[in-house]
Amino acid sequence: MATLMQSATHPSHCSSSTSPVAHIAIQSSPPPSASSSGQGAFAFVRIHNDVCLVQADASFTSSSPKSPLSAVFITPVELAVFRHEFGTMFRLTRHAKLPARDVQLLAPLDDAGVLCDADSGVVFLAREMTDQLLRYTSPRRRIQHAALRPRRQY
Repeated sequence: MATLMQSATHPSHCSSSTSPVAHIAIQSSPPPSASSSGQGAFAFVRIHNDVCLVQADASFTSSSPKSPLSAVFITPVELAVFRHEFGTMFRLTRHAKLPARDVQLLAPLDDAGVLCDADSGVVFLAREMTDQLLRYTSPRRRIQHAALRPRRQY
């Protein structure tokens, strides 16, 4: 069985650049930068109205979620996307290359609360981080966000 190590100190096969989502290009194998960088940081992002745990380039996750400059609109972003399995466990599902305009950074995650097993593609989050994810995905919060969106004028 593989040993769990903190993602900040262990290069992960699932690290890659993070950016907004758009047209998803799923790759069968991790991009070359993903296996060698070890610089990937974890964050909660919104991709096509879905809240996801992703591992992306540290420059993407270090930008302010509220900043209009938090995404570079020209270059696509490579993300490792994780699915919530149960409790605090997430599993790598795919690598995606998306336009930055389609990815909204919700919250960068502190490396101290993230454990990544690079061999199996499993990530464990601290309970507080999982609770934060549930707040982002709760139906009540989605209704509040829908009410704040500007309506289209026809």
